Amino acid sequence: MIWATRRFAAADYAPYQDRLGELMWANAPLHGQFMMASVETDRERGMSDIYLGLPASAFLAQFDGFRIIPEEELPKEIDTLLIGTVSEFKSHFRFRD
Repeated sequence: MIWATRRFAAADYAPYQDRLGELMWANAPLHGQFMMASVETDRERGMSDIYLGLPASAFLAQFDGFRIIPEEELPKEIDTLLIGTVSEFKSHFRFRD
């Protein structure tokens, strides 16, 4: 699984969430390896860091502006799970209190 991140304002990430969902359905055997999570970085300005999990780097070509990060750079706590399976989520994150 590879990880990538990009900062967004408000819900500007929505087209990428739709794209990830489409990829997940088109690659059903790999569905558990597609994930999108959000961490609020500036609530007043509506800014969030979006973290994207993909089964292979070839999928990243459909997500312009995202940069690959090592798994060690993932946040331990997130605010929102946008797409993903419970089992995969629990192996990487927990919700912020």
